[in-house]
Amino acid sequence: MKHSRKVQAAALSIGKISANMAGLLTLAVLARLFTQEAYASYRQVLLAYGFVAPLLTLGLPKALYYFLPGSGDKARARLIENVLVLSGMGLVFGALLAFGGSTWLAHHFDNPKLEPLLQAFAFYPVFLLPSLALPACLVVQGKAILSALYSIASRLLIALLVIAVALYTDEVEPALQAMVVGTGIMTLVAFWLMWRSVPVGNGRVSWKETWGQVRYSTPLGLTNIMGNVAMNLDKWVVAAMASPASFAVFVNGAMQLPIVGALTDSITAVMLPDMSKASKSGDFKSCLPLWRRASEQCAHLLFPLTAGLMMLAPEAMVILYGDAYAASAIPFAIYLLILPSRIVRFDAVFMATGRSGLLFNRTIAFLLLTIISNVYFVRWFGPNGAAAATVLCTVVFAQPYNLYFLRKAFHAPVSELFPWKTLALIGLLSIVAGAAGYGGKELVIQQPPIVRVIVGTVVFGLVYAPALLATGLVPWKTVRSRWGKLRREGPRAVLAF
Repeated sequence: MKHSRKVQAAALSIGKISANMAGLLTLAVLARLFTQEAYASYRQVLLAYGFVAPLLTLGLPKALYYFLPGSGDKARARLIENVLVLSGMGLVFGALLAFGGSTWLAHHFDNPKLEPLLQAFAFYPVFLLPSLALPACLVVQGKAILSALYSIASRLLIALLVIAVALYTDEVEPALQAMVVGTGIMTLVAFWLMWRSVPVGNGRVSWKETWGQVRYSTPLGLTNIMGNVAMNLDKWVVAAMASPASFAVFVNGAMQLPIVGALTDSITAVMLPDMSKASKSGDFKSCLPLWRRASEQCAHLLFPLTAGLMMLAPEAMVILYGDAYAASAIPFAIYLLILPSRIVRFDAVFMATGRSGLLFNRTIAFLLLTIISNVYFVRWFGPNGAAAATVLCTVVFAQPYNLYFLRKAFHAPVSELFPWKTLALIGLLSIVAGAAGYGGKELVIQQPPIVRVIVGTVVFGLVYAPALLATGLVPWKTVRSRWGKLRREGPRAVLAF
């Protein structure tokens, strides 16, 4: 059954949020089980993979959003071509780790203990990369809910395996090996789901078509690697310049909230096929109402989330990782400043209109600015200066660049690109509620962190919810309608919210 865009986006968001929460739970447990030095080594292994993975995938998983729609009986051939290239790149990365790459990375991080850990991790990209084609494959086929279920199941299995092994052995290497085993199991499931989801058809695997996908996706892959380097450059700088213990404190705070990427990526995944079709037909501006509506819906979640987490940052870090990581609240709060600009994924417009080259240019410029600012800010302000430099480059350069080309793509003035007045009002109410919540938690400053979080959250909600109703941002009629639907349909109605 074909579901609406809203249901598909909600399903993907719930799946990714649940999966990311499983990853966050894993980190919270490991931070308490391992010493700061051992935990830093674990995070450095994941950082090394996250650094290289976007280059190895060449943007191929996202290319399926462009090549599968309209491919008809050739869809399975296009999918196989995509998976074959991803498999080959996974083998390349695994070989690089096994034969010299682990030694180089251990030297770069000045952490000799890292080399055997990276070698134990060598099969991870071999297993994982081919499965990255699954989400796009299922979404294009109208099976977003199945994609969400797979995402939850895979991350939950891996989290349970890693935590169980870490509890039993209290060592990093077996925990990494458990991650590899869990990934291998779920990749087999991914192959089965992809094979069943795409009809057989009459198309054949073609090197010309394969090269077409690679040529289309390569700018995206280069853009992803440059963007990933820029967004993780602070972690690399701190890892190279600070002790493993200092890196462990910094990296816990310098994180992206699980809900953010899940929400925006899911909405983008659902919108992208339609946006690509509109672009090919020369009617891209017809997508502007959908774009505006998506930004407003995301703002209703991300704006109050920013204010609330800014208020609760110290307590959140202690609850998640323990007292030893209380200082992680500083980089965490700095990174929250980026959150309001994440209500949309600007990359979707560049991809749908075939302007991946402009996206690449933006990323290169952003990377250069981030490198320069990180070097100086770390020298002047220490590790937390790296987070400040990244946020500054995002706000001052990347987002104005995005707005400029967004205006050209939609052929509309900046004033029409977003519901600015509504966004401003949501932001103002969030700030007011955040200030009230901060005052509330300060009244119980002597209580445990969990009590302060509960009090601050309750006060925030008591201020924010009535303000939404009083200003008409969420009309009473809408609340009654959705509550009635929830009572009639149960949990299924949540997806339609």
